[in-house]
Amino acid sequence: MIFRPSRRDVLRALAGSLLYAGFPRVAGAVSQPDQSYPFVEVPSAESGISWVHTAGKSAEHYLPETTGAGCAFLDFDNDGWMDIYLVNSGKCDFFNPNPPLHNALYRNNRDGTFTDVTAKAGVGGGGYGQGVAVGDYDGDGFPAIYVTQYGRNILYHNNGDGTFTDVTEKRV
Repeated sequence: MIFRPSRRDVLRALAGSLLYAGFPRVAGAVSQPDQSYPFVEVPSAESGISWVHTAGKSAEHYLPETTGAGCAFLDFDNDGWMDIYLVNSGKCDFFNPNPPLHNALYRNNRDGTFTDVTAKAGVGGGGYGQGVAVGDYDGDGFPAIYVTQYGRNILYHNNGDGTFTDVTEKRV
């Protein structure tokens, strides 16, 4: 018995060959990095950002554990350069890290590096952080930081001198 391919079989084989022949060019084009992309990865040893996020998790897998932490880019000292605020997990009724975890505020040094000013600024938080928002709620020209946490949220008023005050309980 002699096998005679139909026109459909020939066209299918031809189309498959063309697709296969063109695939490496397409795959190569997709896998090549765009040389015009303006960002590069900067190691922590060069940037000065050594903070590490810890995902607070329990065996029970409570709802707050399903959301990620937040970050904010803000110019807290009004020098025209974006600084970074990073939110971490922390102590709560289902998670008790040892050593304690804290949020971090990094001041932009204007040269591609950052300095951790968390302790000086007084914005370490300490609760189970969930997110952060930034805004000038009182119109003084300095951005305040609002940290959302499982439990008590925190509103940090920017004092305009590189420090913040927790005004969460203040009544207006």
